[in-house]
Amino acid sequence: MKEVDHESISAIGLCRVGLPTALCLAEAGFIVYGIEKDEGRLEALRSGKMPFHEPGMQELFSFRFNRTFFPTRDAGVIKKATC
Repeated sequence: MKEVDHESISAIGLCRVGLPTALCLAEAGFIVYGIEKDEGRLEALRSGKMPFHEPGMQELFSFRFNRTFFPTRDAGVIKKATC
């Protein structure tokens, strides 16, 4: 996957499809703001844990969390997205 130069994306919904997709985009070099309304899922993410098992994602999440992946409840981060 090609590295990008800090373009940013807002990913809405961090479930079984949205979260792995957001993490892969963060791994590719995008700054990703993950918007999640489920407080339990968001708390798990904020504490550094994947809310479900997906092979390889915990390691990717641990590496990208608060570096290029930022989970939040604030939909206002959509304004930060550049693409």
